Amino acid sequence: MIGERYKKARKFLGLTLKQVGKGAGISHTTVGHAERGRNPANYQHTQFLVENGINYYYLTGKSEEMEGDGVKLVDYVSQEKYEAILEELESLKKQLSESVPKEEYERLKIKYEGLQEMFNLKGKE
Repeated sequence: MIGERYKKARKFLGLTLKQVGKGAGISHTTVGHAERGRNPANYQHTQFLVENGINYYYLTGKSEEMEGDGVKLVDYVSQEKYEAILEELESLKKQLSESVPKEEYERLKIKYEGLQEMFNLKGKE
């Protein structure tokens, strides 16, 4: 089961459900549901694990090698998904320019910077 691979990967990294959720910008409940196979893992969850050294192919069941090989998820994203990410970046950028509580600002900033880095978009605004 794919969810078990996500759980093994998280434990391999020595992280809790909450830590993965926070790092991925999703709830720890969402992480737990994916690990139990209740829901599929989402993009942010997968990207977080890949960025922290987990092999994308391991997570998808195509490899037994858990440690990463430098593959970025951007290599597997459709043009439609890529454009949706760009729209989300614009939305986050707008939210960051508005007056929001400090905790919310930090969460949005981390998500914004993570998306920029994921798609090598820093400085291309």
